[in-house]
Amino acid sequence: MFLRFFSIVALLSAVHSVENPCKGKAFDCENVAASCDVIFPRVAMEPNPNCFDTTSPDNVFAVNCRHTCELCCQEPQYNCDDDPIPNVPCPTDEGWCNEFSDVSFLHCRSSCGWCDRTTKPCNDVLDTELCKNLKNATGDLCSMPEVSVQCEKTCEVCIPEDCVDASTRCSIWAPNGFCDNEFYTRDDAHSKYCKRTCDIC
Repeated sequence: MFLRFFSIVALLSAVHSVENPCKGKAFDCENVAASCDVIFPRVAMEPNPNCFDTTSPDNVFAVNCRHTCELCCQEPQYNCDDDPIPNVPCPTDEGWCNEFSDVSFLHCRSSCGWCDRTTKPCNDVLDTELCKNLKNATGDLCSMPEVSVQCEKTCEVCIPEDCVDASTRCSIWAPNGFCDNEFYTRDDAHSKYCKRTCDIC
């Protein structure tokens, strides 16, 4: 009888022992609630199991305590998959993300916390004062590709956040002349459907 009771308890423990879905993912985010450390005190230096146990009455608060529960990977900015280049790891810090923003936006959006973005962040890779000096130099050096890439924000060459295509077929239409065809430009259809592809932003 005792053995059967012990087996049932062990089985129930196994059912309620839920693994953190974000374990091993070093993302950071903020708590929404102020009392997260009280609701979910750490256990043996690890997040409280109630963060992940959906049978716990406290679990409903986990969505507001993602920092404390180490569930930041569920935040919108991280909730997508990386598509890393073979043998090239995704960045682990914001500086690296910004310095190689073109590649990071294409291949490492989750690691950089850019899942909820439609365009990559607009930043100067070089020191902002240096970028200003280059922009204000005789001839405005922002016209040089190597300068504009390093000083995107100062040179004002970033793609606006709202510069998106409304249709998924733009990549097919553009090579067939959609962006330049007078029939479509007359009705402003190219701007309405393929703003980014047609370079209208």
